[in-house]
Parts: sequence; C-alpha cells; structure tokens
Amino acid sequence: MDQNVTDFVKRSKVETTRIDHKGAAESGDPSAEDQSAAQDVEDKAATNPSVLESADMAAGETRYFRDRIEQGQRFRLLSVGVLTDATAKVADLTASVYDETNGTVLFTTEELRVDGDPLVELDGPRTLRFELENGTGTTQTEVSGRWVYQAWALFSPDTWMFQVDPRNLGTPALTYPVRQSPGELWSVSTTNPVRSSAFVGDDRLYVGTDDDEVLALDFDGNESWSFATGGSVRTAPAVVNGVVYAGCDDNSVYALDANDGTGRWSKATGNTVRSSPAFADDVVYVGSDDNTVYALDAADGSEQWTVATGDSVRSSPAAVDGETVYVGSNDNTVYALDAADGSEQWTHGMGSPVHADPTAALDRVYVAGGVDLVALTQADGTVDWSYTAPAEIVVAPAIVDGVCYVGTQQAGGAGELIAIDAIQGAPSGPAWRTDVGGPGLMSAPTVLGGLVIVGWRDGTVRAYDAASGTEAWSYDTGASDIQTSPAIRDGTIYVGVDG
Repeated sequence: MDQNVTDFVKRSKVETTRIDHKGAAESGDPSAEDQSAAQDVEDKAATNPSVLESADMAAGETRYFRDRIEQGQRFRLLSVGVLTDATAKVADLTASVYDETNGTVLFTTEELRVDGDPLVELDGPRTLRFELENGTGTTQTEVSGRWVYQAWALFSPDTWMFQVDPRNLGTPALTYPVRQSPGELWSVSTTNPVRSSAFVGDDRLYVGTDDDEVLALDFDGNESWSFATGGSVRTAPAVVNGVVYAGCDDNSVYALDANDGTGRWSKATGNTVRSSPAFADDVVYVGSDDNTVYALDAADGSEQWTVATGDSVRSSPAAVDGETVYVGSNDNTVYALDAADGSEQWTHGMGSPVHADPTAALDRVYVAGGVDLVALTQADGTVDWSYTAPAEIVVAPAIVDGVCYVGTQQAGGAGELIAIDAIQGAPSGPAWRTDVGGPGLMSAPTVLGGLVIVGWRDGTVRAYDAASGTEAWSYDTGASDIQTSPAIRDGTIYVGVDG
C-alpha cells in the first residue's frame, strides 16, 4: 500500500454482510479484533477475502492504494461498493480497480455494492490500483469504498516441475538469495552426460542421467537412492505429493516414491519420451516421440485421454487451471487442448518444429519455433505479437514481472540471451540482448532475485542483471556443454553438465 495515502485503512480481512463504516475508530486504525481477523486470513489467503475502507472526500478528489499480485499468484475480485453517510447511491462517486500493468480498467461502479462470482479473475504478475473518485462536484462526507478480493499462490511449493510450475514460468514461487560470488560446493560424477534439469525438494534433489537412472541426492551430494531405467532420462522430473514423475528414452513414463525410489507405476508409450511431465489436478501431462500427447492419472498411470499430432512431441506441456493444456509438436504446431478430455480448443501453425516448451502467463501463451517467438492469446490463439530472433530458439522462455527472457543457439556462431517486453513485444527491438561469442543456449533461463541465470553451451553458468542484461557473475564448470536449466534453492544452484 502506498505510504502517502494515509486515510485508507485496512480495517478487516473478513467479508461483511453489508457495506458499513460505522463504529470505526476516528483515527482510522484497525481494531484489535480486526487485526486478529486479518492475521487469520493471511494464514488462509485462498479462502478469505480482504476488505478495505476510506475516509471523507473533497470535491474532485481521487484517492487510491496499490496492491501487487506476484508471479504465481491469482487475484479474484468478489465485491465492490461505494456509499456515503446517507447510505444511498451517489452519481459520479465511483470505486474502480485498474490494472496498471496493462493500463486497463478491470471494474468500476457507483453502486452501493456489486457482488460477483467473481467480478474479475486474473493471474500475476500485475500491479493493481484500487481507486475511489469523487466526480460529483461537491464534498461527500464519510465516504466508504470497499473492495473484497482474494490473492493466493496458485501452486504449492511442493508442486514443482520443469520450468518450476505447470505453466513453465521459469521462476520459483519464493525468492531465495543467490550467491553473488559462486563457488563449487560439490559435484557428483556420472559415466555419461546429465541432460535432465534437476528438481530441488525440501531435503533432496532429483535428476535423471544418461546412465539410465533417476537419482536422488541429499544437499551434500550423497546418493539417497537410484532407480534403474531402460534408457537415458533426459526429462526433468516433476515431484508432487511425494511422487517423482519422469519420462525416459525406454519409451516409458515412471512414477517413483520420492522417499526411497521404489516404483509406483510405469506407462509405456510408442517411442522415446523427451517431454518433461507436467502435473495439474491429479493428472500428469506428457508428450512422446510416438506423436502423441498423454493425460495420465497421477495415482496409477491409467490413460485419461490421448491426442495424436503430426510428429514427435518433445516440448513439456503447460497446464493451466485444470482447464487447458498447451503443448508444441514437431509438426510445426502448438495445440490448446481441453484438460478434461483432450478436445482441441485451438491450434496455431508455426514455421518450424516447436521444440521449446510453451509458457502460459499474462493471459498469453509464449511459444518459440525456429527463430520465431510469438505471444498468443490463451482464449483463442490469435497472435498478440511476434518477434524474429537472430538464431534458433530451442528452450522455453521465462516470463517474470512483465519481461520475457529467451535464449538462442547458432551452429558456428554466437548465441544470445534476449529480454523482451512480455506485453508489448519488441516493436523497436528487445529491451536488451547479450552474447558471449559461444554456441548459445540450450538451457532455459531461471529468474529470481533480480538475476537471470543460464547455462551456456561453453560449460559456463552466468547470471545477468534482469533489468539491464549486465553480467553479474560467471562460473566455469569445466564441462564441455550445459544443456540443463539451473535449479535454485536457498542460495545454491544445481546444474547438470556434459563431460
């Protein structure tokens, strides 16, 4: 809340049965009862709305406060109302909600109270402005404006997967400090390369290897368990509710107990599985080189539905709200599928195979195919904006705080890390771009703490200032190649390498 707006007070976070400011202390301070209720709601943000109130207003006066809906959070507006001491509707006395990120009015009313189920619902990151405007031409006494809303985290911290969550956003729900001068804490050697991005849980990390196994390591690098597969594991594990889900080159999807690595179930597909599983609403979504997208029951691996595409499916699906699954195929197409039955909602043709994972954010789906990056509206797949990169994009973009970060690779040339306005695109060029003269990136960016962290194909992990693109630090792993995305927790970066 803006500190200079002193006469807006957060009196309570419990929804009232009518809009009424009577009984408030003259100072406008919350009562002890209100503070207790507010704390209770902060502990249960998904089930309790917030109520905010203002004081009197002069003619022509506008008052407001702001609230920030963070990455990975959802905002739901349930009720809005405005009245005076006369408890009657006053023309041109309005309560509104503005989306400052997009520059749009989400809702406005002169009514005493308007309820909805909901009135507005959207996802972060966004800055919202709650505004009360007295356009009546006269002073209004004891004006009360209230906005009842919820804001909560979409995903449990225990529900992490490749690109962090089911939408492939590329940023953790919580911000952990990152070392400014990194140094190696430990390493674990494998016989063959590690091309699976790791999942970092509460007490261990999980990763696949080209040694035909899924490994669980503690935070000192000691092996907790291993599970032998029939082929390389190059997909990033998804770990949800104590179960590890991973795809494998032996054509199977595995569900393993996260504590001891015992097998829960396996599902055979018709070819290699290089698509990292996505989990949403007790369903595992994954693609296969048998040209098929699978929806599997998370409990037993049984098929809920399948959808055939025209070529292999190596992109990791982005699952949104248990309603829509977005996935790319090497048939040059991105698909929007109904999460319940797999029916096609829309498709969009790209000029090249879609290897990179779609990222769902800001009411858009960001998809790369070849050198083209497009932002499609989630509702119908129409193109909001497009950008042609200087080289091929083969990894998922990360969308954080209204910026799209994407990497390129180029055989025999320099790859780049590029930052683009996620809402407007790049009509006059990217916000910034940087290269190191190497072959580029097959590592999807990870963004947190104001840094964009990537593994370059020269074996170096580098961090860049998210605002300017200036290199903050680098660490040479000594490896010949990095094709995995950094996983970060509690200030430590975990990355798999070749050689």
